[in-house]
Amino acid sequence: ICWRLLLGYLPASTNDWERVLSERRALYHSFCRDLDPGRCFWKTKPGEKYSSSSSSLPTSSSFSASSSCSTLPPMSSSSKSSSADSLSSLSASSPPSTGKFSVSSLPILPILLKRYPAPPPRKSAPGQGAEEEGEKENNEEEEEEEEEKGDQEGGEDGEEDGKGKQEKEDPEHFMSIIPKIFPPNGQKPGDGPLDVVNEYLLKEVCKDVPRTLPDLNFFCDGQGQGVTEHYFAVARILYIYAALNPGISYVQGMNEIVAPMYYLFVHDTDVDDEWHPHAEADAFFCFTSIMGEIRDFFCKSLDASSVGIRYQISRLSSLLKRADPEVWNDMEEKQLLFEYFAFRWISVLLSQEYKIEQIFRIWDVLFADAVTHTNSNSNKRFSFLVYICCAMIMKLRNQLLEGAFSDNVKLLLRFPNPGTHGVDEILSQAKALREKIPVEEIFSNE
Repeated sequence: ICWRLLLGYLPASTNDWERVLSERRALYHSFCRDLDPGRCFWKTKPGEKYSSSSSSLPTSSSFSASSSCSTLPPMSSSSKSSSADSLSSLSASSPPSTGKFSVSSLPILPILLKRYPAPPPRKSAPGQGAEEEGEKENNEEEEEEEEEKGDQEGGEDGEEDGKGKQEKEDPEHFMSIIPKIFPPNGQKPGDGPLDVVNEYLLKEVCKDVPRTLPDLNFFCDGQGQGVTEHYFAVARILYIYAALNPGISYVQGMNEIVAPMYYLFVHDTDVDDEWHPHAEADAFFCFTSIMGEIRDFFCKSLDASSVGIRYQISRLSSLLKRADPEVWNDMEEKQLLFEYFAFRWISVLLSQEYKIEQIFRIWDVLFADAVTHTNSNSNKRFSFLVYICCAMIMKLRNQLLEGAFSDNVKLLLRFPNPGTHGVDEILSQAKALREKIPVEEIFSNE
């Protein structure tokens, strides 16, 4: 419940919870119904190509594709206290919910899953050597060879996977899959051609989800062959978010943000059982709230701006230069650029560097960070993320000073797991850094 409150999904007054939850969960259900890829094609006329940028979305008139990075209305400081109103206007054209809403009533996404096998679990410890990299490359080559072989030979496996590459990429074949992704509610597909944008989007989402949280076998079974119902839920969340936000669409890394949140909502033991069936809808709106604050990290055109990812990386460099000049100078001499590792650290909120329970601990702090900033260039609560990253670098101080360039890159890309106690130490040091070097000094105009 805490994340739902901190991210503005739930209002402060518990008296409004039932109403707000009912409205928003019904709204998400309407998104599943109205923004599915199949419905896009059903609107087309024979010979007319569907365009997501020109089509009006039936329950989302407030969204616009004209902006280069349009998104759901962010939870600004002025609207967090009345978060129930920030999305209630979107449901004005949605029909009232009938009956008790349940995630089991939502459709699933039986996409061609064998094309995207789950990768082996990543190692958290650094310095595993070139042997693991070689094994990984060999595995990838074997998978590519098997896929090519299956495409050429067809056969029983080829029939299950789409009877070869040519048929997989055939619009008519993909069109036959679309009604299975989101059932058509009694409507019939039109005769229009396949929307290439939506095909690409759907494939990208379905490709990345099985790779998420690989250590937990949460989206795939223990053998990495089949998928679980959670795969379908997260794929729906990502696709619908991208459909509502065509300016930014889907970018790899978004899956790393929504997955831990959905995982927690599914396994949350602090709430009644009646909350668990709504984990998908709740995760969607909480993910949307996060993206309202960090969406610019995923917008390439804003990389170098004061709200883009490269600006955040430059702030990390400035902070380390002041906090530990020796380490900063050493990295400069070795030409160890912050982009090599900090791009991933910041863009996915450190979700790939820690185990799931440690991610929860770090995100607790990030979401609860109530610091207000006088400078508009600071990225609200997530400015504290820069301090956490700086503390992580300082924790590896001795190894970085002694190590060579290649060793240090591996060390930072495979941040050694510090354990629960170590995470608390990093967070404490990050807090001390912010007290010593205020946010306004780091995020000031230069």
